[in-house]
Amino acid sequence: MHHEGFNKAVKATGREKLFVAGITTEICITFPVLQMLEEGYEVQVSADASASFSQVGNDLALQRMHKAGAAIVTVPQIVSELALDWTSPNGRKLVSIIEYS
Repeated sequence: MHHEGFNKAVKATGREKLFVAGITTEICITFPVLQMLEEGYEVQVSADASASFSQVGNDLALQRMHKAGAAIVTVPQIVSELALDWTSPNGRKLVSIIEYS
C-alpha cells in the first residue's frame, strides 16, 4: 500500500481483515499484500479472481503470499464468509454469485 491515498482510505475503513483480488497475481497483488501483512492486516487473496502471464508465475506468487501469512481462498469462500446466514435476504442474494462462479 505504497500509494498514500490508498493507504489512508484503507485505514479509514477501520477494518482489520482485507479481501484482495487484482489483474495480475505476481504484480498487482503480491506486493500490496506483503505490505498489508507487514502492517498487521489479516489478508485473504482470491486465487480465482486474478491470473498471471504464466501458470508458474501465478503459482509462485500465491505460494509467496501464503508463506508470508495470507490466506489463499476462492470467490465462493469469500462470499460464504460474508453471507453468514444464507436464509437472510442478503444471503439469498449472494447465492447467485456462488452459482455464477
